[in-house]
Amino acid sequence: MSVGLFDLVVRCPFCGVTNDTHGNVGPDSFRPRAGSLSLCHGCKKISVFKDVCAGRLALRKPSKRQQAEIDGDPQVRALRRQALAMTPQSLGLERYEFG
Repeated sequence: MSVGLFDLVVRCPFCGVTNDTHGNVGPDSFRPRAGSLSLCHGCKKISVFKDVCAGRLALRKPSKRQQAEIDGDPQVRALRRQALAMTPQSLGLERYEFG
């Protein structure tokens, strides 16, 4: 398994942050499609890709049923815990903060 990176600009439906670079764990050729999950780098919430027009993707909040599945998945919970623990300080990047 490897981590593949790709560019795709989408806005988080929870916090409004623009997420413009995405990664996946698995085959490098994997690209999100309608129904794929996304973890926001801002609020760390999980959203779902939707097809808006001719293969153009956007993000939406999960339905109540989907949210229950997401909340019950131990791998997703572990991923969110990891993401929530990542801070500039924990990564040694505090010296790069501006403002």
